[in-house]
Amino acid sequence: MAGDFAYISVLWLLLGVALSLRWSVVALCFALALIGTSGFRLLIPAISYLCRYVFGVSALALALLTVLFFVARSISSVLVGKLCEVYGRLNVVVFIAFSLFALVSLLFAFAGSIHLVLVLRFVQGLLSGFAWVTVQLLLGLSVPKEFRGRVFAIYFMLGSLGFSLGNYLYSVLSSFSLLWICFVAFCMYCVCAILSLLLPSRATITGIPSANVLRGLSSVLRVLRFGFPLFTLLFVVRLYFSIVGGELGYVYLCEFTGLSMGVVARFLAIVSLISLAVSYGIAWLGDRFSDLLALYLCSLLLVAGSLLLAVSNVSLVFLGFLLLSSSLRSLTPLSRKFATTYFRSRGVAIGLVNSVTNLGAALGAVSAGYLYDVLGLVTISIRFLSTSTDLCIFTLVLALFVSTLVLFSCLLLHMWRFRLKSSKY
Repeated sequence: MAGDFAYISVLWLLLGVALSLRWSVVALCFALALIGTSGFRLLIPAISYLCRYVFGVSALALALLTVLFFVARSISSVLVGKLCEVYGRLNVVVFIAFSLFALVSLLFAFAGSIHLVLVLRFVQGLLSGFAWVTVQLLLGLSVPKEFRGRVFAIYFMLGSLGFSLGNYLYSVLSSFSLLWICFVAFCMYCVCAILSLLLPSRATITGIPSANVLRGLSSVLRVLRFGFPLFTLLFVVRLYFSIVGGELGYVYLCEFTGLSMGVVARFLAIVSLISLAVSYGIAWLGDRFSDLLALYLCSLLLVAGSLLLAVSNVSLVFLGFLLLSSSLRSLTPLSRKFATTYFRSRGVAIGLVNSVTNLGAALGAVSAGYLYDVLGLVTISIRFLSTSTDLCIFTLVLALFVSTLVLFSCLLLHMWRFRLKSSKY
């Protein structure tokens, strides 16, 4: 109870600060992040248990639920980015998305087969892209760029808090029927839909170009070409973390370190809290000094963490996982700041940022189990000076592949650093 009270106090403090600064859009986006992710996370275990224990599906079919969601969200993220620039009524887009999200959440209770669940999961992914890309665009364009990185960091912190609250809600409601759980999620998304009506349209914010500035597919291609180094970096990071940081991450840490599941779970909970603090610090660094410097630091954390994860030493493995988690959580708000600051077609840019990260997550979810089954925990021994160290081939191969692409992306970003200031695309 004390922890819940602390969470609520922090939330109200953040909302109070936002309102005192007349950042009503920020306060609304913060509330949507908390409530929306709580409702989403509440449904995840309920849907998983329904498919596994009622429909009796395989683990591959369960993974397909995640893949379908991220593929659908990747598609809708690009579409809604352009729609925001052409249509302009951003609050209406968010309202429709959350309203349909509420309906889909309720329909899960009446799904009679795994096929219907897969369809609903795909629709849920489409609606998720429409809702959250628009919310992030509004949030980024509603605050000065000097604060934008830290505002996005707090926004994603509240999203992480929403995931924790969703898990807690499910633990409370787990003894109730699926219909009641879906109804609670339905009510939470209805609240989000009502709050979204208070968001501004394009007419009250600046930074979104008119519809005739960049037309059709050409705008997407221009943004993709200009932001290629950033998009490559985001795709690789999300792909890698989806492999080693998803469900497989628990298995790998238990089997490679020999620790119990409870110890690993407690460690990952601590890592999550520390990485949130690190993400805010890196966001402050970007706001105060240089966004590119913050991006380079995230890349350095990723490379170091991926290499440490392959070393057969418990302390180094955990340190590597901490660096990886900090890198991902820092890149998430930083990439949204880049999209809403350094691109002219900002709706398309933030849509592509979400799209490439979702594609990376989907591909990682598909390949994680296969790679682990093929490579397993086979190690090679490397002797350095007077000591011998065992390295896991599975994580070592991934680390070398990811590090190469990350360093290549950073090199391109360094070469194009002057073009970033022009914001032509």
